[in-house]
Amino acid sequence: MRPLPCGRQKKLRVLKANPEYHKADQKGFSTGPYESRIRTTACGPRRTLGDHRRSAVLADLETRIKSVQGKFDVVWDWEEVKNLGLFTYLFSKHPGRDEALLVQVRESLLATADAIVKARDRHGYARPLGTQYYWGCNGGVARQTLNLCAAYRLSSKPEYFATALDAVNYLFGRNNYGRSFVTGLGDRPPMHPHDRRSGGDNVVDPWPGYLVGGPHPKAADWHDIQDDYRTNEIAINWNSALIYALAALIEPSEPSGR
Repeated sequence: MRPLPCGRQKKLRVLKANPEYHKADQKGFSTGPYESRIRTTACGPRRTLGDHRRSAVLADLETRIKSVQGKFDVVWDWEEVKNLGLFTYLFSKHPGRDEALLVQVRESLLATADAIVKARDRHGYARPLGTQYYWGCNGGVARQTLNLCAAYRLSSKPEYFATALDAVNYLFGRNNYGRSFVTGLGDRPPMHPHDRRSGGDNVVDPWPGYLVGGPHPKAADWHDIQDDYRTNEIAINWNSALIYALAALIEPSEPSGR
């Protein structure tokens, strides 16, 4: 495998030498800063570095994983990439990983999936997030399928796959509204998302395929009104989770034999 170009190696050295957090300068802006103290796991650099540096990056990665006890987050979004790094570490084919740490990460993933299943079981509409409602929580519901499907790869426990399906069921109408949360799809989908393109194109139907943020702080606090950016906004981080959720549930096609 080719080593990283010199420019990218230099960026990695700079980032490693300067791990401190710098608050964004918001002077002159009234929008949210979208700040994050991202706990990166260095999985990406390890996958792309040459062999001569991979062992050093692996050691750094495993130190970071140990610092968080290899624990997965149940609720996570764009600002936290820890779960993605742990997935990569767990399912990597590269040799040299710490076997004891792999066991710890594996057990953590299964425990997280079990917690999601329990939250689903306690909810009237089998919602994997249970009664947690926050800004963009529909994206959080869809994102549960990453944890669940990863756990299903490890154990084939049917409850994991069924709970991932329940996440999609909730988003497409098995909820207290009896409505789909995805524009253009399902029964009585949102017609007035907080989306300038849909609101400004003089077409009655909104652009299809967008997942709206969903109710918060309570289950009954969603409004299909364009001005309600709190609950009816759309965002790429929610839609990407929806796309994964749908793709993960597609049954693999049979080999054609050709």
